[in-house]
Amino acid sequence: MFIYSLTLALAALGSIVYCTSLPVTSWAQVWIPFVAFAVFYAAALLVVVILIIAVSLTVNPRKKYERLSRFYYGFLNECYRFLCCLALIRIHVSGREKLPTDGRFLIVCNHRSNFDNMIQSCSLSEYPIVYVSKPENFKIPVARRFMIRNCYLSIDRDDARKAISTINEAASFISRGIACVGIFPEGHRVKGLRPDDFHAGSFKIAQKAKCPVAVLALRGAQDIHRHFPFRTTHVYLDVVDVLSYETVKNTKTSQLAQLARAEITAALEPQAR
Repeated sequence: MFIYSLTLALAALGSIVYCTSLPVTSWAQVWIPFVAFAVFYAAALLVVVILIIAVSLTVNPRKKYERLSRFYYGFLNECYRFLCCLALIRIHVSGREKLPTDGRFLIVCNHRSNFDNMIQSCSLSEYPIVYVSKPENFKIPVARRFMIRNCYLSIDRDDARKAISTINEAASFISRGIACVGIFPEGHRVKGLRPDDFHAGSFKIAQKAKCPVAVLALRGAQDIHRHFPFRTTHVYLDVVDVLSYETVKNTKTSQLAQLARAEITAALEPQAR
Protein backbone atom coordinates (compact mmCIF):
# COMPACT_ATOMS: atom_id res chain seq x y z
CA MET A 1 0.00 0.00 0.00
CA PHE A 2 2.98 2.35 0.47
CA ILE A 3 3.49 3.05 -3.23
CA TYR A 4 -0.21 3.65 -3.84
CA SER A 5 -0.47 5.88 -0.75
CA LEU A 6 2.58 7.80 -1.96
CA THR A 7 0.89 8.33 -5.33
CA LEU A 8 -2.27 9.70 -3.71
CA ALA A 9 -0.26 11.88 -1.33
CA LEU A 10 1.77 13.43 -4.16
CA ALA A 11 -1.37 14.07 -6.20
CA ALA A 12 -3.20 15.62 -3.26
CA LEU A 13 -0.22 17.76 -2.25
CA GLY A 14 0.32 19.01 -5.78
CA SER A 15 -3.33 19.90 -6.33
CA ILE A 16 -3.59 21.67 -2.93
CA VAL A 17 -0.50 23.78 -3.56
CA TYR A 18 -1.70 24.63 -7.05
CA CYS A 19 -5.26 25.51 -6.04
CA THR A 20 -4.30 27.63 -3.02
CA SER A 21 -2.10 29.74 -5.26
CA LEU A 22 -5.04 30.69 -7.51
CA PRO A 23 -7.32 33.64 -6.75
CA VAL A 24 -11.01 32.66 -6.55
CA THR A 25 -13.06 35.03 -8.74
CA SER A 26 -16.05 32.88 -9.69
CA TRP A 27 -18.06 29.82 -8.64
CA ALA A 28 -17.30 28.46 -12.08
CA GLN A 29 -13.79 27.74 -10.80
CA VAL A 30 -15.12 25.00 -8.51
CA TRP A 31 -14.06 22.37 -11.08
CA ILE A 32 -10.40 23.43 -10.94
CA PRO A 33 -9.44 21.32 -7.85
CA PHE A 34 -10.84 18.16 -9.50
CA VAL A 35 -8.98 18.75 -12.74
CA ALA A 36 -5.83 19.65 -10.81
CA PHE A 37 -6.03 16.43 -8.79
CA ALA A 38 -6.46 14.35 -11.95
CA VAL A 39 -3.45 16.02 -13.59
CA PHE A 40 -1.24 15.66 -10.52
CA TYR A 41 -2.43 12.06 -10.03
CA ALA A 42 -1.31 11.21 -13.56
CA ALA A 43 2.00 12.95 -12.90
CA ALA A 44 2.44 11.03 -9.63
CA LEU A 45 1.75 7.75 -11.45
CA LEU A 46 4.45 8.63 -13.93
CA VAL A 47 6.90 9.31 -11.09
CA VAL A 48 6.07 5.93 -9.53
CA VAL A 49 6.54 4.13 -12.86
CA ILE A 50 9.93 5.81 -13.31
CA LEU A 51 10.88 4.74 -9.78
CA ILE A 52 9.90 1.13 -10.47
CA ILE A 53 11.88 1.09 -13.72
CA ALA A 54 14.90 2.65 -11.99
CA VAL A 55 14.88 -0.01 -9.26
CA SER A 56 14.53 -2.78 -11.85
CA LEU A 57 17.66 -1.56 -13.63
CA THR A 58 19.71 -2.38 -10.53
CA VAL A 59 19.04 -6.08 -11.19
CA ASN A 60 21.39 -8.07 -13.40
CA PRO A 61 19.06 -10.20 -15.60
CA ARG A 62 21.92 -12.54 -16.54
CA LYS A 63 22.78 -13.44 -12.97
CA LYS A 64 21.44 -16.54 -11.23
CA TYR A 65 20.19 -15.52 -7.78
CA GLU A 66 20.13 -18.21 -5.11
CA ARG A 67 18.57 -16.27 -2.23
CA LEU A 68 15.85 -13.70 -1.77
CA SER A 69 16.65 -10.10 -0.93
CA ARG A 70 14.45 -8.54 1.75
CA PHE A 71 14.51 -5.22 -0.14
CA TYR A 72 13.61 -6.56 -3.58
CA TYR A 73 11.01 -8.98 -2.22
CA GLY A 74 9.37 -6.23 -0.18
CA PHE A 75 9.51 -3.82 -3.13
CA LEU A 76 7.92 -6.41 -5.43
CA ASN A 77 5.06 -6.96 -2.99
CA GLU A 78 4.53 -3.20 -2.77
CA CYS A 79 4.33 -3.13 -6.58
CA TYR A 80 1.78 -5.97 -6.44
CA ARG A 81 -0.31 -4.04 -3.90
CA PHE A 82 -0.02 -0.94 -6.06
CA LEU A 83 -1.31 -2.81 -9.14
CA CYS A 84 -4.12 -4.43 -7.16
CA CYS A 85 -5.19 -1.00 -5.86
CA LEU A 86 -5.13 0.45 -9.37
CA ALA A 87 -7.24 -2.48 -10.60
CA LEU A 88 -9.77 -1.89 -7.78
CA ILE A 89 -9.20 -5.32 -6.24
CA ARG A 90 -10.29 -5.95 -2.67
CA ILE A 91 -8.80 -9.15 -1.29
CA HIS A 92 -10.41 -11.32 1.40
CA VAL A 93 -8.29 -14.09 2.93
CA SER A 94 -9.62 -16.97 5.04
CA GLY A 95 -8.03 -20.05 6.58
CA ARG A 96 -4.65 -18.39 7.07
CA GLU A 97 -4.37 -20.11 10.47
CA LYS A 98 -4.10 -23.49 8.71
CA LEU A 99 -0.75 -22.65 7.11
CA PRO A 100 2.35 -24.25 8.65
CA THR A 101 4.44 -22.06 10.92
CA ASP A 102 7.40 -24.40 11.40
CA GLY A 103 8.83 -24.56 7.90
CA ARG A 104 8.42 -23.86 4.20
CA PHE A 105 5.83 -25.58 2.03
CA LEU A 106 4.44 -25.89 -1.48
CA ILE A 107 1.44 -23.74 -2.43
CA VAL A 108 -0.97 -24.96 -5.12
CA CYS A 109 -3.94 -22.96 -6.34
CA ASN A 110 -6.39 -22.73 -9.23
CA HIS A 111 -5.54 -20.17 -11.91
CA ARG A 112 -8.11 -17.50 -12.84
CA SER A 113 -6.35 -14.30 -13.95
CA ASN A 114 -3.10 -12.45 -14.55
CA PHE A 115 -3.32 -11.11 -10.99
CA ASP A 116 -3.36 -14.50 -9.23
CA ASN A 117 0.23 -14.66 -8.03
CA MET A 118 0.14 -10.94 -7.12
CA ILE A 119 -2.94 -11.54 -4.97
CA GLN A 120 -1.30 -14.51 -3.26
CA SER A 121 2.08 -12.88 -2.72
CA CYS A 122 0.88 -9.61 -1.19
CA SER A 123 -1.83 -11.36 0.87
CA LEU A 124 0.62 -13.87 2.35
CA SER A 125 3.60 -11.51 2.56
CA GLU A 126 4.76 -13.05 5.85
CA TYR A 127 5.64 -16.17 3.82
CA PRO A 128 8.37 -15.54 1.22
CA ILE A 129 7.17 -17.22 -1.97
CA VAL A 130 9.10 -18.16 -5.09
CA TYR A 131 6.81 -18.79 -8.05
CA VAL A 132 7.13 -21.28 -10.88
CA SER A 133 6.06 -19.54 -14.08
CA LYS A 134 5.93 -20.16 -17.81
CA PRO A 135 8.91 -18.97 -19.91
CA GLU A 136 6.85 -16.31 -21.71
CA ASN A 137 6.46 -14.31 -18.49
CA PHE A 138 10.23 -13.86 -18.28
CA LYS A 139 10.08 -11.80 -21.47
CA ILE A 140 7.91 -9.05 -19.94
CA PRO A 141 9.95 -5.81 -19.72
CA VAL A 142 10.75 -4.57 -16.19
CA ALA A 143 8.76 -7.40 -14.59
CA ARG A 144 11.27 -10.00 -15.75
CA ARG A 145 14.05 -8.32 -13.76
CA PHE A 146 12.03 -8.43 -10.54
CA MET A 147 11.08 -12.05 -11.25
CA ILE A 148 14.72 -13.01 -11.73
CA ARG A 149 15.87 -11.15 -8.61
CA ASN A 150 13.14 -12.80 -6.54
CA CYS A 151 14.24 -16.23 -7.76
CA TYR A 152 11.13 -17.00 -9.83
CA LEU A 153 11.60 -20.20 -11.80
CA SER A 154 10.82 -20.82 -15.44
CA ILE A 155 9.33 -24.21 -16.30
CA ASP A 156 9.21 -25.54 -19.85
CA ARG A 157 6.63 -28.32 -19.83
CA ASP A 158 7.59 -29.27 -23.39
CA ASP A 159 11.14 -30.13 -22.34
CA ALA A 160 11.13 -32.93 -19.74
CA ARG A 161 14.79 -32.47 -18.78
CA LYS A 162 14.39 -28.74 -18.15
CA ALA A 163 11.14 -29.31 -16.28
CA ILE A 164 12.81 -31.81 -13.95
CA SER A 165 15.65 -29.36 -13.34
CA THR A 166 13.12 -26.66 -12.38
CA ILE A 167 11.31 -29.06 -10.04
CA ASN A 168 14.59 -29.92 -8.31
CA GLU A 169 15.48 -26.25 -7.99
CA ALA A 170 12.07 -25.42 -6.53
CA ALA A 171 12.37 -28.27 -4.03
CA SER A 172 15.79 -26.93 -3.02
CA PHE A 173 14.33 -23.54 -2.09
CA ILE A 174 11.89 -25.27 0.27
CA SER A 175 14.28 -27.84 1.76
CA ARG A 176 16.91 -25.15 2.44
CA GLY A 177 14.30 -23.06 4.20
CA ILE A 178 14.75 -20.10 1.84
CA ALA A 179 11.17 -19.75 0.63
CA CYS A 180 7.87 -21.43 -0.02
CA VAL A 181 7.13 -22.27 -3.66
CA GLY A 182 3.93 -21.32 -5.44
CA ILE A 183 2.65 -23.06 -8.55
CA PHE A 184 -0.59 -23.19 -10.50
CA PRO A 185 -0.88 -26.88 -11.44
CA GLU A 186 -3.36 -26.28 -14.26
CA GLY A 187 -0.56 -24.60 -16.18
CA HIS A 188 -2.88 -21.98 -17.70
CA ARG A 189 -5.69 -19.62 -16.80
CA VAL A 190 -9.15 -21.17 -16.72
CA LYS A 191 -12.28 -19.23 -17.69
CA GLY A 192 -14.76 -21.70 -16.20
CA LEU A 193 -15.60 -21.83 -12.52
CA ARG A 194 -14.23 -25.34 -12.04
CA PRO A 195 -10.48 -25.96 -12.31
CA ASP A 196 -9.00 -28.00 -15.14
CA ASP A 197 -6.93 -31.12 -14.50
CA PHE A 198 -3.78 -30.55 -12.45
CA HIS A 199 -0.33 -31.54 -13.71
CA ALA A 200 0.84 -34.29 -11.37
CA GLY A 201 4.47 -33.25 -11.78
CA SER A 202 3.81 -30.11 -9.76
CA PHE A 203 3.52 -32.24 -6.62
CA LYS A 204 6.96 -33.75 -7.19
CA ILE A 205 8.30 -30.54 -5.68
CA ALA A 206 6.74 -31.38 -2.31
CA GLN A 207 7.88 -34.99 -2.41
CA LYS A 208 11.46 -34.01 -3.16
CA ALA A 209 11.45 -31.19 -0.59
CA LYS A 210 9.74 -33.42 2.00
CA CYS A 211 7.24 -30.72 2.86
CA PRO A 212 3.47 -30.25 3.22
CA VAL A 213 1.24 -28.84 0.48
CA ALA A 214 -1.05 -25.86 1.10
CA VAL A 215 -4.15 -26.09 -1.09
CA LEU A 216 -5.63 -22.66 -1.90
CA ALA A 217 -8.81 -21.74 -3.75
CA LEU A 218 -9.15 -18.44 -5.57
CA ARG A 219 -12.60 -16.98 -6.29
CA GLY A 220 -13.63 -13.84 -8.11
CA ALA A 221 -10.36 -13.05 -9.88
CA GLN A 222 -11.90 -13.86 -13.25
CA ASP A 223 -14.06 -10.73 -12.94
CA ILE A 224 -11.20 -8.23 -12.53
CA HIS A 225 -10.85 -7.35 -16.21
CA ARG A 226 -14.62 -7.20 -16.68
CA HIS A 227 -15.17 -4.84 -13.72
CA PHE A 228 -12.22 -2.50 -14.30
CA PRO A 229 -12.24 0.53 -14.16
CA PHE A 230 -15.76 1.20 -12.85
CA ARG A 231 -16.35 -1.49 -10.23
CA THR A 232 -14.44 -2.95 -7.32
CA THR A 233 -13.73 -6.67 -7.65
CA HIS A 234 -13.92 -8.71 -4.47
CA VAL A 235 -11.46 -11.60 -4.65
CA TYR A 236 -11.49 -14.42 -2.11
CA LEU A 237 -8.37 -16.42 -1.31
CA ASP A 238 -9.22 -19.42 0.84
CA VAL A 239 -6.72 -21.80 2.44
CA VAL A 240 -8.76 -24.95 1.91
CA ASP A 241 -6.42 -27.56 3.36
CA VAL A 242 -2.83 -28.42 4.16
CA LEU A 243 -1.74 -31.88 3.08
CA SER A 244 0.79 -33.17 5.60
CA TYR A 245 4.14 -34.50 4.48
CA GLU A 246 3.02 -37.97 5.57
CA THR A 247 0.17 -37.75 3.07
CA VAL A 248 2.48 -36.34 0.40
CA LYS A 249 5.08 -39.06 0.99
CA ASN A 250 2.63 -41.96 0.88
CA THR A 251 0.50 -40.81 -2.07
CA LYS A 252 1.21 -40.88 -5.79
CA THR A 253 1.55 -37.48 -7.44
CA SER A 254 -1.38 -38.26 -9.72
CA GLN A 255 -3.55 -38.92 -6.68
CA LEU A 256 -2.30 -35.78 -4.94
CA ALA A 257 -3.26 -33.79 -8.05
CA GLN A 258 -6.75 -35.28 -8.04
CA LEU A 259 -7.13 -34.71 -4.28
CA ALA A 260 -6.06 -31.06 -4.44
CA ARG A 261 -8.27 -30.40 -7.45
CA ALA A 262 -11.25 -32.04 -5.73
CA GLU A 263 -10.77 -29.93 -2.59
CA ILE A 264 -10.52 -26.71 -4.60
CA THR A 265 -13.56 -27.68 -6.69
CA ALA A 266 -15.57 -28.31 -3.52
CA ALA A 267 -14.53 -24.89 -2.15
CA LEU A 268 -15.66 -23.24 -5.39
CA GLU A 269 -19.00 -25.09 -5.57
CA PRO A 270 -21.09 -22.30 -3.95
CA GLN A 271 -19.84 -19.91 -6.65
CA ALA A 272 -20.42 -22.42 -9.42
CA ARG A 273 -24.12 -22.86 -8.63
